Amino acid sequence: MLCDLAEATGLADGLSAVMAGTKQRRRGHDRGEVLVDLAVMLADDGKTISDLRTLRNQPALFGEVASTPTAWRTLGAVDEAVLAAIGRARAKARAAAWAAGMDPGFYVLDFDGTLVNSHSEKDGAAPTYKRGFGFHPLLVYLDATGEALAGKLRPGNAGSNTTADHVEVLDAALEQLPVDPHEVEVVARADSGALSHGFVGACRDRGVRFAIGYDLTETVRAAVLAVPKRRWVPAVAADGIEERDGAEVAEITDLLDLSSWPAGTRAIVRREDPHPGAQLTFTDIDGHRFLVFITDLPDPDIAYLEALHRGRAAGPNSGSGTPRPPACATCRRKASPSTPPGSPRCLSPRTSWPGPNTSASTANSPEPNPNGSATACSTPPASSPAADGAPRSASPTAGPGPNNSPPPSTGSEPCRSLPERSRPSDQRRSNAPAYTRNTRRGTPTARRPASAARTITGNTDNNAAERRSHGRRSPY
Repeated sequence: MLCDLAEATGLADGLSAVMAGTKQRRRGHDRGEVLVDLAVMLADDGKTISDLRTLRNQPALFGEVASTPTAWRTLGAVDEAVLAAIGRARAKARAAAWAAGMDPGFYVLDFDGTLVNSHSEKDGAAPTYKRGFGFHPLLVYLDATGEALAGKLRPGNAGSNTTADHVEVLDAALEQLPVDPHEVEVVARADSGALSHGFVGACRDRGVRFAIGYDLTETVRAAVLAVPKRRWVPAVAADGIEERDGAEVAEITDLLDLSSWPAGTRAIVRREDPHPGAQLTFTDIDGHRFLVFITDLPDPDIAYLEALHRGRAAGPNSGSGTPRPPACATCRRKASPSTPPGSPRCLSPRTSWPGPNTSASTANSPEPNPNGSATACSTPPASSPAADGAPRSASPTAGPGPNNSPPPSTGSEPCRSLPERSRPSDQRRSNAPAYTRNTRRGTPTARRPASAARTITGNTDNNAAERRSHGRRSPY
């Protein structure tokens, strides 16, 4: 599918034209196609160039794929000039894709550095600030689609708040967008690692809005503690529909001196209860944790702005256990005409996304399941109680006795969850296979009933014969 997409958007032809000048011989593999195959390999969770053999072993699906040495030579031929030409080819292909209907309409650029560990002394590897060894690249992703727009390879000891690196990847990311930041709103979102006057000034010069984490200094702590109680408003959850429990937001622009930052810079703080098991520090006043960020977005809804900035925590390589779907948590949606004033706000234009712990909009969600189950069950026939409008009977009370659940109706696939729910608990426990783990080989082994278990002191000869027959000591 990715190969077909590269051909449909013109990316394969563009890469072939760029890499044509790097070949010294006319015969051999098209180096543009080699780059496409490498991209497919990476998308398939490939880690090294030699993983290209996974594609090479499937010629019926991927055709003739280059060997590992050929891929090495292709990558070795990419210099700064070729890399810039590849960027232009990518931008042209993205413009074609967006013109065909893939334009997300909401442009938030996520800036973040990530640590890549190295287990050997590779070129550019160095000790990291987390006492590891490897690399510290700086990446930029488009939040709405998850596209990797730009990146800069850096050694492990590269700084987290290097202004020149952030400005460089900002320019590279803007070159990939088929939109003009002076005409549409483009937001640069980052943590406090990007907090520098040089980077914020570069965003302002290029017409890019910003939302960047702010250092929690003593002055900021004093301003946070001076916020009147009436200023705190509830924070919204990641889906933008419900309020977030234990979290509040307030604006502290008037309590801080922001004159050194561009005009229109605002400061917003979030306080929240720490998660269970968190280790509090002396900066966690009254049991709350605080996060401050600055932004030049003029939106008066500070809860929306805070949710917008918080969305970076679910970006790629951020360590979030629940990745956010494209354009879910931070793509703002115009209020529906039927939404009454004071109703919960919605930040996402894709409210029917079945993400974890998010409620879908009833307007965009599929029809409810007629069987009343969370799984996709077939519609019952007209003769069934559900079709006649009769209420569904409750599951039988747990306890011994026969299973009184009606059999599935003819001509429809039974719901997998209903028999398990309607089965008495004793029967469910008796029919469920009990497993124990063999401590020697680590394989699951069926547990024998208690009546068949022997003790070491009960029958030594039978135990010895059993051990010989199984080839190992019985765990029972």
